[in-house]
Amino acid sequence: MISAGVNNTYGHPNPGVMERLEATGSDIYRTDQMGEVQMRVKDGKIDVRYKLFGVE
Repeated sequence: MISAGVNNTYGHPNPGVMERLEATGSDIYRTDQMGEVQMRVKDGKIDVRYKLFGVE
């Protein structure tokens, strides 16, 4: 889960970090691209859903 605002001035997430996460096959959820991200644990599984609100 990466929490970052759209067009943030800090440049998050860092491209090097993203490359390392992608190289390990990690599932990546980004609030700047996906909007609200919700995770729920049920019966030992993580259910993820997201909803984009007016991000341009």
